[in-house]
Amino acid sequence: MNVIKYISSSSKESIVNSSEFNDFNEYIHVQRPIEYKLKNALKNLKTKHHGIILLVGSVGDGKSHLLSYFNKNNNELLNDVYIYNDATESDNPYKTAVETLAEKFENYESGNLKKLIIAINIGMLHNFKEYLIEKNKDSEIVKTIELSNIFSTNGMENTLFESENITLVSFLNESNFEIEDKKVISDFCDGIFKKIFQEDSSNPFYKTFIEDDGKNRSEPIYQNFQLLLDKRVQNSIIHLLIKIQIENKRIISTRALLNFIHDIIVPDSNIKSNDSFLVNLLFNSFDKSSILSAIYYQDPILIQDAKLDKLNIEIYNSLDLQSKCEVLFGEEDFVKIKNYLYLLEGLSHKRKFEMIIRLHYLFNHDLYEFQAFFDYINMIENIETNKQLQKDILKKIYTAIYKWKGSPMDGFIYNESLKPDTSMRIGLQFNPKAKNIKVTNKDTILVTFEIQEKFYEIEIDYNLFILMKKIENGYILKEKDKIETVVFSEFVDNILNNLESNNKTVINIPSTNETYMISEGFLGYDIEGVK
Repeated sequence: MNVIKYISSSSKESIVNSSEFNDFNEYIHVQRPIEYKLKNALKNLKTKHHGIILLVGSVGDGKSHLLSYFNKNNNELLNDVYIYNDATESDNPYKTAVETLAEKFENYESGNLKKLIIAINIGMLHNFKEYLIEKNKDSEIVKTIELSNIFSTNGMENTLFESENITLVSFLNESNFEIEDKKVISDFCDGIFKKIFQEDSSNPFYKTFIEDDGKNRSEPIYQNFQLLLDKRVQNSIIHLLIKIQIENKRIISTRALLNFIHDIIVPDSNIKSNDSFLVNLLFNSFDKSSILSAIYYQDPILIQDAKLDKLNIEIYNSLDLQSKCEVLFGEEDFVKIKNYLYLLEGLSHKRKFEMIIRLHYLFNHDLYEFQAFFDYINMIENIETNKQLQKDILKKIYTAIYKWKGSPMDGFIYNESLKPDTSMRIGLQFNPKAKNIKVTNKDTILVTFEIQEKFYEIEIDYNLFILMKKIENGYILKEKDKIETVVFSEFVDNILNNLESNNKTVINIPSTNETYMISEGFLGYDIEGVK
């Protein structure tokens, strides 16, 4: 299956020049919303006397691919446009990439270049903006970059931002998935997987697989490809890809996705046969790539569950592993996987169990997913309009705030955590009022509070949501939780640093566990013990 090498990041086909677009590039092309945004920007540029489009993204996200696609399929939009495709490189050995980019911009300002498209990575765009500011070039491009908010915490509100003559089209705001009816779907991932695994003679991958008699071959590359022809297996892997993006808040680039598919099909030449099997390439390749490193932590064998423990014992005691697997997978799925069970021969029980569970996951990922993940997805989809979900998230936030430093009673939070050398803790009145709850374009929840006429914001991502859910269910916070959840720690500290004692303050003496309420009375301050 020589054709599979084309999707490896080491293949020359994985890097596209804007002026080249071969048959393979044409086949692998998947339409995305940003394509229509760029097309509209190009149409607008066509009507102008002059202008610049900044196509902004990160390494391997498809900027060059998209430009080369338009160059071949909509050349009329580009025939009077100068394309500067790789703004991270300099074509002059005596100039830096930023200086070369600035030179192109000077040619534009002087009128030598009327229309310009610059494909640029976000880091280089920042360097370019700083360079122009340093050189006192107070130009429209600097103002447009700043007005776009592309470097803010939340980034641009939309994929496209434009001023009179400068347009930013950003891959950074293009999510690879959508949430619909409590499910997460990815048209982009579905499209890529369909291109590689659809059982059709127009698919060069499948065509080669059939020509090689792949269904009757025992080499890992053919076995892995055949398993990936199953739509449920594809869906489970796409679910993993979506989940690691939600957990890690990182967008998977096109090049990284294609290379990932290559890596779970094609094993390295120096590994054992059972390690070459799809499930082990998928869950046991920590150092292979950033995607596989993230998926390593989604391995179903890491789940602590009584049902899995019971199954582990049953498999260990089973005298007929084939029959046990037929019961586990069901008759229909067992037919699809029984030819892979020979890989288990001679392995330790631990390795057998791992491979069986991983394989079962690929056909039944919903059975292994935590309910908390679906709860978070439901929140993201519905919280802006659902009052009950709003109450739920506020309850989680308040509970977490009270537990973060401790609380002597409702309506008060301590100013510091209890430590061995703490001689006294002060409990300050705490009466937050929720002002706004919205979902960001990063699929996080942004909640705004008013406390003593000051406003505070906390952005809740998936990992913070999971921690708050655990706290709500009685989990005892550890110091490492506070260190790892630095955003929430800073949020709580910011509140405490601005809280003022109004009518009442609580004093706690840890050594004796005595607690007193100090309140302002008619003749001065009253102090009374609190039980």
